[in-house]
Amino acid sequence: MKIPPKPPKLEDIFLKKSGELSKALRDPEFPALIARWNNSKEYYYWDSFRYLKFPNGISPEIAWACREFSHVGEVKYVPIIDKEDKPFGYWLPARAQEWLHLIDREVPFETIHKAAPAGNERERYILASLMEEAIASSQMEGAATTRKNAKNMLIAGTAPKNKSEQMIFNNYKTIARVKELKEEKLTVEMILELHKLLTHKTMPEESMCGYFRATEKDDEVKVYDSDGTLLYNPPAHEQVKGLVEKLVDFANNPHSAYRGQGSFEFIRQTLTACHSYNA
Repeated sequence: MKIPPKPPKLEDIFLKKSGELSKALRDPEFPALIARWNNSKEYYYWDSFRYLKFPNGISPEIAWACREFSHVGEVKYVPIIDKEDKPFGYWLPARAQEWLHLIDREVPFETIHKAAPAGNERERYILASLMEEAIASSQMEGAATTRKNAKNMLIAGTAPKNKSEQMIFNNYKTIARVKELKEEKLTVEMILELHKLLTHKTMPEESMCGYFRATEKDDEVKVYDSDGTLLYNPPAHEQVKGLVEKLVDFANNPHSAYRGQGSFEFIRQTLTACHSYNA
């Protein structure tokens, strides 16, 4: 797996190439081009953006800066930070607003209410859905077993025979537990409980289940690809609890409220992922 190259830093372009930047912004063709990029169905990250065609000899770096500056004032930040204390934020172009509107309008009624049967069939439908979700998510995580065998195990209630079946069994129990907890506020303890359910009998040591990393030795946890390239280096163990607490606070606080001085905050529930915007 190839790690996408990092985009140029906007502050460097602003400080070192302000003349080129100003010239590009005065180009009569450029504003319309930026608008098309911002409202395209595809978001062009730097690894693909730098190969686009730009007018009048404008460099990819300058074009990137112009596009980023065009929506920097529209970025909304949330009270979640990364391991370097940089806040997460998101930007919603017009096309994304349209997609969110369709989700808000269609999903609650068309997908949920019409799909789920009424009466005695409802519980069987929900049970089957939980099984399918447990199987599918475990297979995505690497569980090597067939859907048929996994479903037979869950229906019969037999003990898992291997790690793959254990992963599916754990996922099923965890999803059922989440269903029980759905009306409660999220807590750090709840996250650890779910972690313990998910990882039961799948970790090198059972003492790893339901706990945050606690020592420097635990910080050796890193994610590599098959070629040995480092893909993800998680926060140090000292940071984990604090970062999770901020996440819990964010999940529990309403995201539609006046914040004083005439400001109004609203975040759609469908925005379950945030784009880290570190301009």
